[in-house]
Amino acid sequence: MNDLELLKYPVGRFEMPVKISDEDVQEYIRILGNLPVELVKTVENFDDEKFDTEYRENGWTVQQVIIHVADAHLRAYIMFKRGLEENNIIVNPHTEKKIMDFGASHNNAVQTALQTINNVHNNWVLDLKSLEDHEFDITFFYPDAGRTMSIPEFLAIFSWHSKHHFTHIKSLKDRMGWK
Repeated sequence: MNDLELLKYPVGRFEMPVKISDEDVQEYIRILGNLPVELVKTVENFDDEKFDTEYRENGWTVQQVIIHVADAHLRAYIMFKRGLEENNIIVNPHTEKKIMDFGASHNNAVQTALQTINNVHNNWVLDLKSLEDHEFDITFFYPDAGRTMSIPEFLAIFSWHSKHHFTHIKSLKDRMGWK
């Protein structure tokens, strides 16, 4: 893996597991539950200059990464809730770039985004822990991927997404020697 690839994908590119065990699902839930606290702890001493720093050259700023996670995970949580009501919902695609062009990513909205991540993840984990085993069989249809996905697969993606973007920020902090 070259340096740019490592900066873009610090935890590696996502690969859907062939088989997802109950233990894997519990680990995904743990990752989702830990993200808000780990993220807040990592950026607690950041000032505007640090929030406006790109995690890599020509990449998003820390602020944009946090806002993206808040937007993407809020959207995922809503899809998850819809999926509990109506099996095999169709997941409408969205364009990250288009969403990042809206106003929230151009002002100091980090604290609001961190609160959103905290609220979404706390509710998501509570909901996941309340599911009966058979409810994990609920599926989602992704037109972009042309495939149906189960809740465990959905969780695999969003636990990876959590680690992926958290590591963008944590790696930048470590490289820069920020406290």
